[in-house]
Amino acid sequence: MYQNVYYQRQKNLIHLWDDKLGYRTFPYTRYAYEKAQNGEFVSLYGDRLTKIYKFNKIILIFLNQMLQKRLEF
Repeated sequence: MYQNVYYQRQKNLIHLWDDKLGYRTFPYTRYAYEKAQNGEFVSLYGDRLTKIYKFNKIILIFLNQMLQKRLEF
C-alpha cells in the first residue's frame, strides 16, 4: 500500500493520498502521552500512558528528554 502525507500548517489540515482509498483531508489534532498509573495505552517500554490534548512545551521537553535517555546505550 502506498501513502503520501502532507501537513498544511496554515489551515491545520492533513492531506493523505492512498493508492486504495484515494485522497482525503482531515483536521490535525495535537496530542501527547503522559504517564498515568491507570492509563489506557502502553508505551514501547511498558509504561502506562494517557492521551492528553492540552499540554505545554515543558511537557514536550520532558517527553523528549525521557526518549533520549531510553535511546542512550
